[in-house]
Amino acid sequence: MSNIITGARAVLIVGGTTVGYCTGVTVNEEVEYAPHNPLDSIITEEHVPIGVRVTATADFTRILNSPMSKATGDGYGIMQTIEQLKEGGVEMSMMIKDSAQGGTVLYNLHGVKPQSRNFTVDSRSMAAVNMSFVATKLNDENTG
Repeated sequence: MSNIITGARAVLIVGGTTVGYCTGVTVNEEVEYAPHNPLDSIITEEHVPIGVRVTATADFTRILNSPMSKATGDGYGIMQTIEQLKEGGVEMSMMIKDSAQGGTVLYNLHGVKPQSRNFTVDSRSMAAVNMSFVATKLNDENTG
């Protein structure tokens, strides 16, 4: 068995619901730094971390009877309704698993909120979905 991670074997799970088989996942974890410039110097003394941002996009094939708006265990859908968003919505978790490695969790994203959804249905392909998310924290298989 290969130890190489491929999108063809990855499964996307959002809020405990398997929403699709990944064909591509991009996760961006960014640390924002601000320069520390003392008043008596024109030289930047150091760069101070002031924030961390996590974003993700996922391309996957749609699974029948598992739509993005289907309620998850907490009563919310993956793409929340306007009414739910007015109530503040709910943060979810996202797992990316390698189905060929015994279900090994590759990445966990915490505090996930869906940002956008695009889909394609045409005559000569599987139904494809692209979603983007924001998150508060990212862990890999070694950090939980």
